[in-house]
Amino acid sequence: MKKILVGMISSVGAYGLDNYVFSFWKYASNYAQVDCLGSRYNRDLEQTLHSKGCAFQVVSGLRNPIKQYLQVKELIRKNHYDMVYLNTSTAMSVPVLMAAHDCGVERVLVHSHSAGFDAASSWKRKLMTTLHRLCKGLVCRCANEYLTCSDKAAEWMYTQKVNDSGKVKRIQNAVDVSKFRFDPERRTALREQLQVQDKFVIGMVGNMSYVKNHHYIIDVFSRVAKMDTDSILVILGDGVLRGAIEQQIRDCGLRDRVILPGQVRASDGYMSAFDLLVMPSYFEGMPIVSVEAQCAGLPCIFSDRITSEAGITKQCSFLSIEQPELWVKEILEKKKNQVDREEVEVDLYPFSVEAQNETFRSLLQEKEM
Repeated sequence: MKKILVGMISSVGAYGLDNYVFSFWKYASNYAQVDCLGSRYNRDLEQTLHSKGCAFQVVSGLRNPIKQYLQVKELIRKNHYDMVYLNTSTAMSVPVLMAAHDCGVERVLVHSHSAGFDAASSWKRKLMTTLHRLCKGLVCRCANEYLTCSDKAAEWMYTQKVNDSGKVKRIQNAVDVSKFRFDPERRTALREQLQVQDKFVIGMVGNMSYVKNHHYIIDVFSRVAKMDTDSILVILGDGVLRGAIEQQIRDCGLRDRVILPGQVRASDGYMSAFDLLVMPSYFEGMPIVSVEAQCAGLPCIFSDRITSEAGITKQCSFLSIEQPELWVKEILEKKKNQVDREEVEVDLYPFSVEAQNETFRSLLQEKEM
């Protein structure tokens, strides 16, 4: 049986990158011995993997890249992995790829999942971006297979030479389509719970961090609220900026117009309950939230810094975050011209779990894996 080391992962199929790695592990474990690599110990994850006969290999983080390189190298030599599959948001994760390359691993895969650094400090973003760019060449030399979730994520991770070579393979982010289809009953129940039955509900989903740009949408909504008394903003998520976001809401006099349910699952019906999804992110690889929303036929307004691949239906608009007045105008326009959600046509198969599993099958079969 072939042996695969896949990482990085930190929790049991939570969100984003972790969810993707966990999905790959579940599928690939049917055909190979798959161990998971992480830089933070998680007991629940270890027990879940162990119950399936797989190991959770924990190594040092990127604060000690030399130690990480040596530890991964030792793991590979000890376990004789045929394939190392690194899922990452930064080229600074190159020590794992270097270890695999130096050990002569047959297949060394790198998968780009982002398009920038999520740091509120401008000097830290500049520093990390500089280090990232310095490492891109090493990533491309140490890996021999290149994957991405979008064009922007590929541009972020790989050199121009690799991107122009035609060697970069795109793998779509997937969702359980059945959980996000528009459901009138769930819509009614959740809107009653939120006490917004007769309101135009603008939704935003994402960790409260720099990249999601919450402060921008609150500023935009404060302008909408002055022009339209029936609009409500609901923000799902939590994070380090929650306190600052709550203060901005108070300063804008929006405490009765903005709802913060916290860290809840969008699959619980929120995409059906919303009337519009807004995403003013500074950057995204390929936002899974955009797929979830459009599964429910939800109109969306995206930042034009998000990959155009996020626009699956005709109900999507891409606007510059340098022009908040355009966001106000577009929000009011979408409220005025609301669509019949049950009539929105969208080809969901490319973003389904079934399609993702087919991609995993193809990936594992390459070079007789």
